[in-house]
Amino acid sequence: MLVRTARVNALLGTDLSSDRIAALLAPIGFTAEPTGDDHRVSIPTWRYDSATEIDVVEEVARHLGYRNIPSRELTEPRIGGLTDLQKERRSVRRLLCGLGLAEAQPLPFLAPGQLAAAGLDPKGIELVNPLVAEESVLRTALLPGLVAAVAHNSSRRQLRVGLWEIGHVFLPARDGQTLPDEREHLAVVLAGREARAAVEIWQVLAEHLRLASPTVENGEIAGLHPTRAARVLVDGMPFGIVGEIDPVVLDRNDIAERVAYLEVDLGALYDATRRSSTYRPVSKFPSSDIDLAFEVPDDVSAMAVQQTLSGADDLVWSVWLFDVYRGAPVAEGRRSLALGIRLQAVDHTLTDAEVAGVRARLIAATEQAHGATLRA
Repeated sequence: MLVRTARVNALLGTDLSSDRIAALLAPIGFTAEPTGDDHRVSIPTWRYDSATEIDVVEEVARHLGYRNIPSRELTEPRIGGLTDLQKERRSVRRLLCGLGLAEAQPLPFLAPGQLAAAGLDPKGIELVNPLVAEESVLRTALLPGLVAAVAHNSSRRQLRVGLWEIGHVFLPARDGQTLPDEREHLAVVLAGREARAAVEIWQVLAEHLRLASPTVENGEIAGLHPTRAARVLVDGMPFGIVGEIDPVVLDRNDIAERVAYLEVDLGALYDATRRSSTYRPVSKFPSSDIDLAFEVPDDVSAMAVQQTLSGADDLVWSVWLFDVYRGAPVAEGRRSLALGIRLQAVDHTLTDAEVAGVRARLIAATEQAHGATLRA
């Protein structure tokens, strides 16, 4: 019987030479005659249990001693798998579902006039051979489909729905290209909610993706409220829009409640500047919470004030906005932002003097950065 040296080593995970294998077999009556690197083995007549090559390999292992065979973890070849981009997309989907939002899947095709009804540029990309006229235009934003979804739910008395969609939009072809510029967008629509709710979704998403310096910048945006709309920025570069849907658009779709909206270029966000992950120990000592209300110009975003406060002192643990006020005695063109700030040290309980010192530094930093005034 031919016993291959390579086969013995492959099965046992060893590196035995052909001479070593012959020496192990000889004391138990197995005669091994060299044949190149292998052996022609004669099995003793009294060994009725040995009839194949694998039986001889077992005898080699037994005589060598199982304790002398090294242990190794089994490995298996991995074929396929998810790319980093696919993994991140799935993590975003899990995040949105974890926020209590439901996925919507409108068609990417629109009826003529549907873009204009959503307050957007009516010039869309028309299909050459549409199946039906109501699906003859490619969407340039996710807004029309999600507005229709909110209207559908509103007509059935589901007034506070929260929906999200990850889908493709189609913009006019860039210079030198023949096909439309296809991009992957993410949109969130929150019926019965104010713009702040959509901004909070953006903050959570930015934190999840570890985006560098995420902010918002007020501005006029097609399809959104004239004074409750902003662009979302990462490291100073625009990546989407956030705010409330234009009341005119809501009236056209028989939606009575306010609707918050967020839409970002998700494909571009994957390549946006990221910040490194940083960790700090959990404090065993109690925290101290303080509230500050600042009067700021309307063009100063609440997120910018939060970022200033967060970076003004190492003892600042978290900052959150809990109230926005316009009206007397706040001057025209300005508004009041009320923020909660949690202070905490990792190695001791803060004293009243330390809290007072941090409070003074936070006020000074905000006043200097944003032209803010502390409200009494």
